[in-house]
Amino acid sequence: GVRFSTDVRMEELFLWIGAAGAVLLFLLSLFPAHRLLPVRFCFDRTLITYVLLLAAPYGVAYLGMAFYRQLDVVFISLLRSDFAIQNAYYGFAGRVEDMAFLVPTLLLNSTLPILTARLAEKQDVRGLLGKTLLLLLILGSIFFLFSFLWSRPLTLLFTTPAYLSTPDHPGSDTAFRLMALPMFLNGLVLYCFYVFLALHQWRRLILSFSVGVILSVVLNLLLTPLYGFVGAATALIVVHIFLVFLLLPPALRALKPALLSGAVLRWMLFTFILGACLTVTAPFISSASLTAISGTFAIVLMAGLLWVTGLYRSFSS
Repeated sequence: GVRFSTDVRMEELFLWIGAAGAVLLFLLSLFPAHRLLPVRFCFDRTLITYVLLLAAPYGVAYLGMAFYRQLDVVFISLLRSDFAIQNAYYGFAGRVEDMAFLVPTLLLNSTLPILTARLAEKQDVRGLLGKTLLLLLILGSIFFLFSFLWSRPLTLLFTTPAYLSTPDHPGSDTAFRLMALPMFLNGLVLYCFYVFLALHQWRRLILSFSVGVILSVVLNLLLTPLYGFVGAATALIVVHIFLVFLLLPPALRALKPALLSGAVLRWMLFTFILGACLTVTAPFISSASLTAISGTFAIVLMAGLLWVTGLYRSFSS
């Protein structure tokens, strides 16, 4: 009943549910964290100033990343008179793209303390970086394939048939296909961010993301008024391609990852087989329930492919 409801109170209810979940997550995090490392509130101007100055450059770089990722929705709202329907079509794909941003971020946040500790002790980090990069490639290809090849099933799962594209206008399935490449490239950009973060090379990050923000603004001003969310998504694609070419080569030179022999080929085989299966099944998925059932089988398929292709060995060694 919620999916087809036009009652605004439903939206308010889900916003309150989200707020309650945030409070619960905070409490579940606060008490165990306090037992591990008790907090004593105090005011130390020297310490606060030192921490702020130390963290500010990376905060500015991360803010630049947030800007170029979120400017698309802002410019749609500012530059299009039909911004409500544009953001309605675009919003669901944007939410999935946010999840595609969050998962690699959580992975890299878990890896960063180990990486910095090993660098401080002058230990070899190539194996750790190789496994991290390979996992990001696997996750990125999964996000890309599902978003591009299952764009209509995903639209039916998250929305209603009214959100599908027609010959007259693009829809949420168009947005999913456009978001596929940024979902893949996002993991590579984040990998570069964390490598330079560990190496304390904040100037490169600030410069690169500042140029990315400028490029995003210029492209959105040119494309969004004419093409709506299609133009905004195109700007996002160009910015991600630009940042990968700008950051990935120096990141790989600065800290070269070590991949097991044949790992990249196994990843390519995994991607090809999964893509073929999604391509074959996509035309037969015509409802939200079929999408959910097919998605369950797809998870089993991916687990099997990790085993058959031998990719799992890259993380067990």
